[in-house]
Amino acid sequence: MLNLFTDPNLQWILVGSMLLGLSTGVIGLSPTFGNRVLIGDTLAHAALPGICIAFMLTGVKSIGYFMLGLSWPA
Repeated sequence: MLNLFTDPNLQWILVGSMLLGLSTGVIGLSPTFGNRVLIGDTLAHAALPGICIAFMLTGVKSIGYFMLGLSWPA
């Protein structure tokens, strides 16, 4: 198992993933400090029922039906 961490490919992937996680965490903190973190969450949760209902009624994964479903709960 320890030989796995000596593999250069795994080391590059591990370091890249850590840097990506660190940078996205720092970028994600900026809306949190601006008190705007819940706006995107609210919009996503408000659109979800309409998209689900559009899919259940049609049974087709179509962008057009999903866009119609977005306006349904409003």
